[in-house]
Amino acid sequence: MKRVVIIYSDDDWHEEIPFGKEKSSDIATRQANEKLYQQGLSQGLEFYRAELKWFNDSTNCFDRAWTFVDGNWVKINQPICPDVIYDKTKGVYDYLDYDLKVKINGKIPIFNHPQFQTLLSDKLNQYLIFGEWIPRTKFIADEEAFYNYIDKYEAESKLVIKPTQGSGGDGVVIDSVVNLKEKHVNYPILVQDYVEASGIPGISENGELADLRLNYFNHKPVFALSRVAAKDSLLTNISQGAEAKQVALSDIPEIVWLTAEKIVEKLKVFGDRTHYSLDFIFSENGEPVMLEMNTKPGFGLIFLLTGDKERKEYFNHLIVELKNLADKKRV
Repeated sequence: MKRVVIIYSDDDWHEEIPFGKEKSSDIATRQANEKLYQQGLSQGLEFYRAELKWFNDSTNCFDRAWTFVDGNWVKINQPICPDVIYDKTKGVYDYLDYDLKVKINGKIPIFNHPQFQTLLSDKLNQYLIFGEWIPRTKFIADEEAFYNYIDKYEAESKLVIKPTQGSGGDGVVIDSVVNLKEKHVNYPILVQDYVEASGIPGISENGELADLRLNYFNHKPVFALSRVAAKDSLLTNISQGAEAKQVALSDIPEIVWLTAEKIVEKLKVFGDRTHYSLDFIFSENGEPVMLEMNTKPGFGLIFLLTGDKERKEYFNHLIVELKNLADKKRV
């Protein structure tokens, strides 16, 4: 039986159970992980969950870890030595944790590779690589640069402000230039042109503001979903009130695949050791516009949107990849 340790950020050893207790998204993520751990056991993998800082470089093990067994979350207060590590740490820590992850990866394979994670979790890097498909974006280091840049736009023009890293819509603001001047901003930020968006052609209902997320394993699409913004909201993040629904891959317009294939072609430089998602919105004339890439797609929505058969198929892609990497452990 091979061992997988899923690494994450923030020490929760003092909690009764991991993933938090209050938010519905946390509950869905915890339930999804429970299903993954159970499926892993049936396919020859033991899953554990540990904070990155619990890794002991002298033993190449984690000093302690959580696991899910017999229907309960259990604290294992003894070393857990993994054959492979699955990285679910927060993107905001990727630069800080990079050297440690690279060192660990030299002995125990990490999925995704630390270079992939660190480079592509940064939204500025995403624009530099995929700028052909992403709205015009400007890096803003301080307040002076912010005012100098947005003064080039009409007062009522909408712009998007977002942090260089992060997820869930945290720190994202969409508003007019005149209103943005009154906002408190934590620099550095990215300022992006606003796209008057609609729904997914042929899929979304009239009047919906919706995006499209394509999930990939090893550059092959395996699942798609759409997030529909709440009424009067311009944000399609679930944590900002949006609702999600599954989208059949066969229903996705051909124009999306033509764009996505060009983006994926750039990502193939990393080889086949990849798991990521691509987010698109659609202009008023139906053209796909890339919003961003997620190097650590969550499990919560997969759990909520799929039945048992589809969920097992999705998790099987991950389990097969982790088992293959486990055979490459170097210590």
